[in-house]
Amino acid sequence: MDEGVLEELGLSKGETRIYLVLLGIGSTTATAIITKSGFHKGTTYAILERLIEKGLVSYITKGKKKYFKAMDPNRLLDIAKEKEEHIKNILPELLNLEKKAKKEQPETEIYMGKKAYKNLIEEQIGSKELYSIGMTTKAWKILKYTMPLLVKKAIKVNLKFNIIADEETKSMFSKFSKWPNVRIKYLPKGYSSPSATMIWKNKISISVLEDKNQPFVAIIKSKKVNDAYKKYFNLLWKIAKS
Repeated sequence: MDEGVLEELGLSKGETRIYLVLLGIGSTTATAIITKSGFHKGTTYAILERLIEKGLVSYITKGKKKYFKAMDPNRLLDIAKEKEEHIKNILPELLNLEKKAKKEQPETEIYMGKKAYKNLIEEQIGSKELYSIGMTTKAWKILKYTMPLLVKKAIKVNLKFNIIADEETKSMFSKFSKWPNVRIKYLPKGYSSPSATMIWKNKISISVLEDKNQPFVAIIKSKKVNDAYKKYFNLLWKIAKS
């Protein structure tokens, strides 16, 4: 017999041994169990107590002696069902723990190409508030036909747009400050970057727009990373000038 099956149900090696001994010899005294199992007296009584608690052994008293008996093996099926019910009861909590762990793990996506870049901008416009670090004019060059429509959409949905741009783009972006819900400041010359960072909801995106035909965007979904970049934005905002 594969005794490992009984151990998978939660029985120790000692419990398995004594339970099988009792099944084989029927109702008997502790002395007979000790002789048959080879365990010491104290160990045998401790194991019998545990088996009684699990409902696998019963006993009766005749005179001054206790006679122990293994319960019907079908009781093992009941134990298996009880374990299954216990697991079902805690399963929602276990799934919540897994879900929480997944939320805390950053998720990364890569967008490439004009269409994917346009879809990303539309997603950002759909957020209530958007932060931008290192914004340049390259996005307008890449989406020169669709960008005006996207801007109109952003104004229509009252997107709050906080922009930190490069000093060299001031002549072009100065008109943005006249738009509703837009705040813009500029970093000094020499702080320009080939990439632009956008922060919204629980995401950030880092765009490399050197190739206008194949823009490259890395997106990180993480509340912790998002919060860290917002702090970075606020620090730069104090340095930047209107």
